[in-house]
Amino acid sequence: MRQPAREALVEQLRLSQAIDSSLVRAWSAHDEIQRVQQEREALLSPALKDSCATLATRGSTSLSGVADALSDVAVGVQAADCAPAQGLREAYRACDALVDKLIGRWRKLEPALRAAAGAPPNRP
Repeated sequence: MRQPAREALVEQLRLSQAIDSSLVRAWSAHDEIQRVQQEREALLSPALKDSCATLATRGSTSLSGVADALSDVAVGVQAADCAPAQGLREAYRACDALVDKLIGRWRKLEPALRAAAGAPPNRP
């Protein structure tokens, strides 16, 4: 039986670690949105509630949707004893970029959400 090349396994490990990091960021932001929304639900306008749901849970372009996609990519990367396929690397980059975009949208929405609820911003 042929052993996989060390370089291929190192590449697989690096991509797996990058995927894990993106998943942590996505779920952390998701959980933060859910927590703020639940704590202040009665004080939020329907539009702010909808924005939170869209960012956190609604559809494949939400934080939970992209986390699901990242999990699928992770399974594909870890299923083989070789370097990740180009398609998996591209899928990871697209998912990671979406995580960045969604977190950026949350950071822009968060002050309005907290102001509407009469709470101080979570960060300076």
